[in-house]
Amino acid sequence: MRKTKRRTRTTRALALAASSLIAVALPVSPGYAGDSTDQARDHSHSVDGQLGQLRTMIQQRTHGQELRLQLNGSGNYGHVKCKNQVLDGVDVQSVTVPRGKICILVNSAVAGNVTVKKDAILGASNSRIGGNLVGYAHAVLQAEDNQIGGSVLMQKGRPAPDAFVEDLLCNNRIGGSTSLQRNTGFIAVGDPGLECGGNVVGGNLTATDNHTKKRDLFNVLNNLVGGNIQIIDNAGKGSKTVQNNVAGGKLSCFGNQSPFVGTPNTAAKLKGQCKW
Repeated sequence: MRKTKRRTRTTRALALAASSLIAVALPVSPGYAGDSTDQARDHSHSVDGQLGQLRTMIQQRTHGQELRLQLNGSGNYGHVKCKNQVLDGVDVQSVTVPRGKICILVNSAVAGNVTVKKDAILGASNSRIGGNLVGYAHAVLQAEDNQIGGSVLMQKGRPAPDAFVEDLLCNNRIGGSTSLQRNTGFIAVGDPGLECGGNVVGGNLTATDNHTKKRDLFNVLNNLVGGNIQIIDNAGKGSKTVQNNVAGGKLSCFGNQSPFVGTPNTAAKLKGQCKW
């Protein structure tokens, strides 16, 4: 197996989404279960590498030509169905990625929801989403450096092509809650090995009944959560790591299949597998 590139882990800072940013420095342990990269797939080492592969897939599906809706922020569209397209610098009401299609959303503003349908793929970066980000039975849902006013729901995600991280959240500021339920594959909610910073979540962060295969990883790292964190009944032979998260409420970890590492974290109360 090729090894996933792991950059040096140093103190990482999470910025609290507010009118004046408040930096919270979190120490990152020198090693965690996800470091067992002999069993992990090669995921192109970084989020940027992942987005580059999505662009290549779009070009292949459109015979070498990217279909682009590019307005440089000057236009205002209504509901957009993104079918093998790059939405760059657009201002729209909502976005849907139909079944089996690929969409890249970058440097854009979406007033309402972004929805990813069955077997569809979304890469969202440097965008503002006023509503919710929802994936149901999606193939890939990756979001980096976005401001999301509502909640994030990733449910019943399906295994994707070998090079991809199926569920990836990095450096997002999320006003509501974040929930990952019954997904299969590589899951990263913050992962320094992928150059993927932690997220700021205003509500709760929940990951339940997800399944990680031996070659994949389940990582919840370096997140700042205003409410509770619940990591419940996640299974599979892949390494599962919950570390260096800060919760304003409780952090509860129960029923997660080995291999599992649930410390260190900071919360008002630590319970179960994440208790010191």
